[in-house]
Amino acid sequence: DPCTDYAACAPSRWLWDASLVGEFDFTPPVAEGMELELEAPFGTFTINPQPYLSFLAHMDSHPLQQRGQGNPTLAGTLDYVPAQNGDAVRVSASSRLAYPTVGNLNLSSGTLALWVSLPEEYPTVRRQRHYIFSASANPDANPIYTGTLALRRELDGQNQPYWNFWTSPESGVEGRNDLRIPDTLAAGMHHFVLTWDRELRMKALFIDGQLLATAVGVELAQDVGPLLELGRFGPAGPVSNIAIDDLAIFERTLET
Repeated sequence: DPCTDYAACAPSRWLWDASLVGEFDFTPPVAEGMELELEAPFGTFTINPQPYLSFLAHMDSHPLQQRGQGNPTLAGTLDYVPAQNGDAVRVSASSRLAYPTVGNLNLSSGTLALWVSLPEEYPTVRRQRHYIFSASANPDANPIYTGTLALRRELDGQNQPYWNFWTSPESGVEGRNDLRIPDTLAAGMHHFVLTWDRELRMKALFIDGQLLATAVGVELAQDVGPLLELGRFGPAGPVSNIAIDDLAIFERTLET
């Protein structure tokens, strides 16, 4: 019994079947009240990934990434809908999906790309800000939110929608930058690419393969917190009713 070799050991709940009795001298899980799980743990791996690709999640019926460090942070039940390639995942008000930034998101120089299914109508929320993703070291530090990297859709003073590649460094209000372009997109799938370089002090936004906006002389954060939240700002923000597919993060700036 391998349990005798460890200071603390509990019977395994994984892949137990009576036919395994006697094989490798494993002890059957007979702990009182234990519910057996007969489905295997889920895992993925990627063969010969692209150079500089640090993270990749296809979202095909499960949130576990094909490449990247750590495990997703999950809550509730995620919804999966048909998308550009396989499935896309939608976060609801009662669910949550976030990925670790450490080891996956290079803040010095990087690119984040993802397919997004935009809705016919966006949910009504107090500030009419609908996030595609967000990462913030201070998600509760209203109104400055130092250490933030995010993409959101919002309304201007004339109720006209626009996209905002929003960054806020450690210096606060003085370094905040809102890279805005009008939202002329129809409902359905669209490809968003955000790229940045802290040393060159630049960032840019591509949509559907077109470079639509660039900012230079921008101060970028050195820390945006531990998690990349999908479909909302922070763990408790309102959701955007979007679906996300093929989230990829690269360790270098996009070359055009």
